[in-house]
Amino acid sequence: MKIDSDFVKQIVRIMIDETDYVISSHTLMKRLRIKGREAERKFMGHILLLADEGLIESLSPKYPFGFVNCVGGEYSILDVGYRLTAKGYKLFDK
Repeated sequence: MKIDSDFVKQIVRIMIDETDYVISSHTLMKRLRIKGREAERKFMGHILLLADEGLIESLSPKYPFGFVNCVGGEYSILDVGYRLTAKGYKLFDK
């Protein structure tokens, strides 16, 4: 997967524009118009990249970021809370 910097910016922008400090994964996916397996996989990959850099955090200790990988390449995306970290806000200001 190639990193889509415009997609990353779109994710961060939606999180910043949220009225609460937490946004649910399903709300974020809806606002990004994520539909279909390819779009879901892109979403998952970019969320994990943001997490790798410490820009976002998951509020679910049991299912971090709501991604549950199953046998045979199947997966589920649970509805969990995400929050933008201070580092995430600083990136947006640049």
